[in-house]
Amino acid sequence: MNDIKDNTLIIVPSYLKEKVLLNLNNGLKDVKVMTLDSFIDSFLFTYDEKTIFYLMSNYNLKYDLALIYLNNLKFIENKNYISQKLNNLVRLKNHLDKEKLLIYNTFFKETLKRKNIVFYEIEQNKFNQNLINRVKEITQVMIINSDVDNNYAHNIYQFKDCDDELEFVAENICELLNNGVEANNIVLLNIGKDYLFALNRIFKMYNIPINAPNKSTLLSTKMVSFFLDNIYSDIYQTFERINQNFDLNNLDNLDIYNKLISICNKYNWSDNYLLVKDLLIHDLKNTRIKVDKISRAVRVENFEEYQPMDTDYVFLVGFNQGIIPILERDENYINDAIKDEVNIDKTVEKNSFHSKKSLGIIRNTKNMWISYIKNSKNGELQLSTLNNILNYPVIHSNKKYEFSNLNNLLTLGKELDNYLAYGTKTSQLNNLYSNYSNIKYRTFDNAFKGINKIHDSLILSYSSLDNYYKCAFRYYVTSILKLNIYEENFANYLGSLFHFVLSKKQELTLEESWNLFLNDNPKELTNKEIFFLNKGKEELKFIFNVLKRQQDYTTFKDEVYETKIEIEKENNVKFVGIIDKIMFNNNHSLGAIVDYKTGNPNLSLNNLPYGLSLQLPIYLYLMNNKYPDIEVVGFYLQKILPSIIVKDQVKTLDEQKYDLLKLQGYSLSTESKLQEFDKTYVDSSFIKGMKIGSNGFYAYAKTLTNSEMKKISKLVDEKIDDAISNIKSNNFQINPKHIGKENIGCAFCSFKDICYMNNKNIVYLDEIKNLDFLGGDDNA
Repeated sequence: MNDIKDNTLIIVPSYLKEKVLLNLNNGLKDVKVMTLDSFIDSFLFTYDEKTIFYLMSNYNLKYDLALIYLNNLKFIENKNYISQKLNNLVRLKNHLDKEKLLIYNTFFKETLKRKNIVFYEIEQNKFNQNLINRVKEITQVMIINSDVDNNYAHNIYQFKDCDDELEFVAENICELLNNGVEANNIVLLNIGKDYLFALNRIFKMYNIPINAPNKSTLLSTKMVSFFLDNIYSDIYQTFERINQNFDLNNLDNLDIYNKLISICNKYNWSDNYLLVKDLLIHDLKNTRIKVDKISRAVRVENFEEYQPMDTDYVFLVGFNQGIIPILERDENYINDAIKDEVNIDKTVEKNSFHSKKSLGIIRNTKNMWISYIKNSKNGELQLSTLNNILNYPVIHSNKKYEFSNLNNLLTLGKELDNYLAYGTKTSQLNNLYSNYSNIKYRTFDNAFKGINKIHDSLILSYSSLDNYYKCAFRYYVTSILKLNIYEENFANYLGSLFHFVLSKKQELTLEESWNLFLNDNPKELTNKEIFFLNKGKEELKFIFNVLKRQQDYTTFKDEVYETKIEIEKENNVKFVGIIDKIMFNNNHSLGAIVDYKTGNPNLSLNNLPYGLSLQLPIYLYLMNNKYPDIEVVGFYLQKILPSIIVKDQVKTLDEQKYDLLKLQGYSLSTESKLQEFDKTYVDSSFIKGMKIGSNGFYAYAKTLTNSEMKKISKLVDEKIDDAISNIKSNNFQINPKHIGKENIGCAFCSFKDICYMNNKNIVYLDEIKNLDFLGGDDNA
């Protein structure tokens, strides 16, 4: 590099650009460095997102296939080929040129005439050689490639699996660090995705600092998932929703937000961001999350990109056949049969390059430990055939057990498992057990040990409260650790659609609200789902007619929808909920609550003293807090998605569907006020089970006095306060509730593989069979 003159352009592989810039002599003021890919784009042509979108839209191509076509255009010339496949590429290139979708740097070649060009460590293949020859026709060219062959000799270490292999690596790194070697001078090569988890786990146990490859992308973040779920044709609406739902004072969130904006800005030529969603997903999948690097840590590098340094101590893992050297297959769009027409390397030539490259790195690395494994999760593996050329000795290494007590204990645990299960007794078991005889083997305690968490703010809702009273640990995993994964299925999607359409009943027609939801919430649907979506639309038409008919039975004509109610319990502690529909009489002295349900509603109030089955009581509580001067005449659920209907010999299908849409819940027992809400209350056409005989309300008519309703609200308030107190005290024991014959706490829980619940954790509660705790008669 010292021979490089002023006014020089150095062309390098992308992985070397940073190193070359660092090594350049500071005295050279007019030396520029350019990656080979950027040089090819400028010398030939390139493309942008518009080009990709054009191919996807007009040729019905997936994103990756569009890229394959575009990248192969650089291998062809504007002429007739024998191969029809190549002629198709020529036609495609000419068409894209006509549409002005290929980007040419028209002044680049003229600029090169005034430059000295250096190709540094560029792969010597046919395409690159042809490119260099074309540059030589324009200006002076220098080619610099390493041709050193030190022929260093190394040992190869054999291991059962990658865990044993990485433990060997960790032990040797610890020795190097103890002997004064800088962590920055220690390098790991060939760490594939199969190694990453074990690498992070084992190096953590050995306290080895490492800058492991960052595989996390924007696509894996919560904000980007929210972005994709809420993307609108107008992207400003989407970002407004992100602003409302995420704390952008958090630096990590802000970094993701800014990257998201930068990606979206690339598509500002599109009037509808829904149309470029696939392109956005590709960019998000290929944009890494920023991870701070440790200043002094073991380096992890790509094997073929490593530049040997005598000061480095290098561990080459996974030296297995099929992995090293890289083995390419004849699977390219331009395959071996037609590569001669465009003068590019065939597969055998590429594989020869990989072999030579691998041998060069190994022979020129002074300090190297090479290892391979015999087994992986995919089966048995073999030593790389490169050793037929290298002829290095293969050594079976023994563990030293000197640098990690934690790893030794885990190894001993595995050995004890094998001994107890299969009677296998090894020398490793004897050695470890003699030094760790007090190991706490099989003494696992699943009890929650507590956390030191200060709850700066707390927001509770029905679902989080229900989780807490079902099992405190279930709440902890869901709301504190946030390990619950919401995966929207078609039933959830349809339920959201029904709720939205019903909430807009007074503002929009069914058709308008239906289309608005589908446009704002696009979802790929199967033919089966499309069929049920259309059936759902017919059901909604029926529901609209029933709701209109039910309006004739009530004097409560004033309705409000989607009422969000927040109750401030104490500083930074809120209880929130949304009531789907509230109905009022003319002077707003009376009100009724209706919440739409898509499942099978549980109406029982019997478990209220235990904080369970609180959905209906919570609606009453929210209403009483929002409108303290309004007396509640009833609180109900209304089932809006039909169940399977069993054929009835008496009633028609429509009559049965109508019955299912009757309100289900509890009504005020004061007849004069109930009559205002339901004119038909004597034998109700509006409320399920509501009927009056000569002796008063029927036994199955669910009625409550005003004082009983107040008692319910008071009990809900107490259960909320108790939960807040316990949550703020970090009480998250594993305590699933069991009532009668049912384990309510564990039903439909997704975290059984985390808590390891056992019988002693279960809290058995007495089954309450009446409403005596309200101080009234049981008529529910």
